Amino acid sequence: PLQNNSDRFTENLTISVESVTQNTTLDVYTDVTVKLYNATIFDLVESDTTTTLAGNPAHKVIFESRTKGEENEANYKLLQIWTVKGGKAYRITFQADPERYSEILPIAQKMIDSFQISDFLLYENPTIGIKMEYPIDWQEKKAQDGSNVTFISPPQSNFEMYHANVTITTKSLSKNITLDQYGADIFINGLKKNATEFKIVEETPTTIGGNN
Repeated sequence: PLQNNSDRFTENLTISVESVTQNTTLDVYTDVTVKLYNATIFDLVESDTTTTLAGNPAHKVIFESRTKGEENEANYKLLQIWTVKGGKAYRITFQADPERYSEILPIAQKMIDSFQISDFLLYENPTIGIKMEYPIDWQEKKAQDGSNVTFISPPQSNFEMYHANVTITTKSLSKNITLDQYGADIFINGLKKNATEFKIVEETPTTIGGNN
């Protein structure tokens, strides 16, 4: 928040996520980013290539922005730290008035240290009351009638014929259908009809969503 009526800048911290090509490395992304800043009104005052962000190798820079036409007058100070993972660049930016930068920095650093990157996304369907996490690089594909959703793994090579996948299916049943009846009489028999080479290789009691 502003400290008084003469306070000219509101300190802030921003998180941004940018899609990059799979072959974009941290060094390549850093080189492009620093060059972009150097081409503007920013002066690089510090660069750290040995830091981490959310446990991943990262690059941290500190810039001073200077107002055009007012020589040597720092407009605000900017800290950025970024990392590249899974085809995405994660960047955190902290901006502050130069006079308050050191005062606010410990708070910003605590926020940065708490930052985490999940390797999973959340699929949620509140209509039928289900949710499930799936890998960030898997593709989500919904059926047009909403009866199922499939999560498809990325190809490992150009010659891969089959993609591993996980499908969630929902089906309305009569209330007197038990779990055993559905498993043996409906699901298993249905698979045998649709797949002539179908064979059960393992059958184990388990739970799903906390239910038997």
